[in-house]
Amino acid sequence: MSYLQLYIYRVQQGHREEFLNIMRKARQIYHKYGADGEELFFLHNRKSKYGLKGLWEVLPAAEGEEIWIGLDCYQNVKQCEEVMKKVNADPKIDPLYERIIQLVGSASHIVRGEFEQVTY
Repeated sequence: MSYLQLYIYRVQQGHREEFLNIMRKARQIYHKYGADGEELFFLHNRKSKYGLKGLWEVLPAAEGEEIWIGLDCYQNVKQCEEVMKKVNADPKIDPLYERIIQLVGSASHIVRGEFEQVTY
């Protein structure tokens, strides 16, 4: 079974490289404490397809903002909780988090959710 933490970020285009550098540093911290993996995705296609509503319509980005999705992967909720205790205690993580908040404007510009895999 897998467990995911999903983050959706709205980042100003002019801050892309700094955002990526911060995410690289955070990734190293998460790996250090046992996260199974971290992935980062950039929304590159804003065309609606199949009559469905696009993510950018539900979570609108302002002019000049890009939408990014980060996925932190774990074996299960227990592993996630153990890793997050260690990550949150690491003094290097707070400055990275604070800078991300500055880059996106406020914590309310980040959407977060935790998901447990379902067998079907």
